[in-house]
Amino acid sequence: MKNLSYQKLQTLQTPTYLYSEEVLRAQVKALRESLPEEMGIFYSFKANSHERLAKVLQSEGVGADVASVNELKVALRAQFKSEHIEFTGPGKSEEALRLAIHSRIASIVVESVEELLLINQISTELKIVTSISLRVNPELSVSATGKKLNKQSSQFGVDEDQAPEFFAILKKCSHVKLVGLHVFSQSQILSGQILEQNFALTMAAILRLCVHLTQPLDMVNLGGGFGIPYYEGQSSLQMTSLKSALVQILTEARKESVLQAAKFFVESGRFIAGPAGVYAAPVLYTKESQGKRFVVLGGGFSHNMAVCGVGQILRRNYKTQVFQKQKDTSLETVTLVGPSCYALDTLAVDLALSRLVRGDWVIFENCGSYGASFSPMNFLSFAPAQERFIEDL
Repeated sequence: MKNLSYQKLQTLQTPTYLYSEEVLRAQVKALRESLPEEMGIFYSFKANSHERLAKVLQSEGVGADVASVNELKVALRAQFKSEHIEFTGPGKSEEALRLAIHSRIASIVVESVEELLLINQISTELKIVTSISLRVNPELSVSATGKKLNKQSSQFGVDEDQAPEFFAILKKCSHVKLVGLHVFSQSQILSGQILEQNFALTMAAILRLCVHLTQPLDMVNLGGGFGIPYYEGQSSLQMTSLKSALVQILTEARKESVLQAAKFFVESGRFIAGPAGVYAAPVLYTKESQGKRFVVLGGGFSHNMAVCGVGQILRRNYKTQVFQKQKDTSLETVTLVGPSCYALDTLAVDLALSRLVRGDWVIFENCGSYGASFSPMNFLSFAPAQERFIEDL
């Protein structure tokens, strides 16, 4: 992150997530330039729902993909227009549905027949015709590693082969209007080719559903999966041919009369917010044990569960930087641990870093997404990490 220094970190005093408005805007621009001009972008609030970050993205013209009543409230406070908000998630509370219906958002993404019936019931009570999209669990997708996956059971969406039942029940719902379709199959994809394959399979699933549609759609969300490189040896996502691939996909889609006027979207949280944030933790102590050197940091598991390896199959270290009061270029192999009495509070294992002393800082990169929003901030009652913007330091 540009303009970061030891002196600026010292003003923080406690572990902090630092975000950059400049990088955030640059990531939106990079994604937008990889898409056909006609396509829109939804930002997935689950990646990071910080209100100031949301306001920056609103000013960049992206839509809001929210997944809880509090995320919806943040989006509304951040001045996202109701027609630029969609609400996803398989377990929306009645409170959340009532707020979404009352706010007349662009689409509530329906993920089960029971949810459809509840939306219709509330909408009938409120005398509102509610716009909905159907999330579909497709028959085929491609994993982040390139493996073809046949249809699998999922808590997300309605199985593609259950669509006829869904549409039959939909016809009996007087206070909902189907305005869109939504498919999301994979996350953290670092291959442009695999992204293109998934979008092609997603569109194939949508085209198969068109036989059930009696009215044109307003919107189609093709999902996302845009990944970022967390670990040494990972390469950044290259999307050089994605635009042309999507142009071909949309050209085929427009042949269907019900899709001719639809607005097509992708969604992203990780790609947009991840590179725009770092997690900074100060060095508290160093120690030796059985020939291994440990560096104890002021923050760890309760602030950043992902850096500690939760969700990884094979443990790998995040990319890191160090900021030192007195520069020491001699390298040592260390294990970075957090301050808690919990063995999983380990942020990096056998990592080669400049020799650290008390008062130095360690920076973990690509923590703008699934950092603060993903972590058990109340664990052991540690004070939560601060969230600041580099522009304010």
